[in-house]
Amino acid sequence: MKKWILALLIFPILSLSLTGQATPPSQDLKKVIESMPYKHPWKVRPFFDSYELVSFSSAPFPFSTKGEPEAEMIIATVPEKIPSGTPMDKILKDQAAKVQKDLKIVEYQEKDHTPVNNVVSYVQKIADSDVGFLQYRSLGEKGDKDDVPVTVKQALFVKGDQLYNIVLMVLYPAHQDEMRADQIELVKGLLKSKL
Repeated sequence: MKKWILALLIFPILSLSLTGQATPPSQDLKKVIESMPYKHPWKVRPFFDSYELVSFSSAPFPFSTKGEPEAEMIIATVPEKIPSGTPMDKILKDQAAKVQKDLKIVEYQEKDHTPVNNVVSYVQKIADSDVGFLQYRSLGEKGDKDDVPVTVKQALFVKGDQLYNIVLMVLYPAHQDEMRADQIELVKGLLKSKL
């Protein structure tokens, strides 16, 4: 999968110190992830101090020339605490600005929401919590020469004072609807968990 998106979106918010020392992934988090009733077959594997779900299906040529998976979903948390009462709209605005600054955004082609500068942003109530969503298509980091866009859907929510960012990156959309449904189920599961 396009690791540049992971580096730009996830690396700055992982609880990874500058010395390269990462805390081991939580086994409680793994139990929550593995207990979800997914529609799409995913393989769960450690990713820094968290986990990623990797599609068992490979994207066909020309979407992938290296047998990359159709999609990946990363569960990340921000090390800084989020002040109580921070509006989700502000969190989304900050994240959208980062996306616009760091990534080559291409035309948003879906008809589900109206994009602003090709980035869709909205808030949805899930499990009695405000969950913010960003959706966009990207060719990677500005300056890269990638020619196959990745569709990205970020789900952001605050639990306690912890900001979670569940990032779904779809390279090939054959199973995109079930993958997006799985992202929502994962958000529900994390919100309802005792983590």
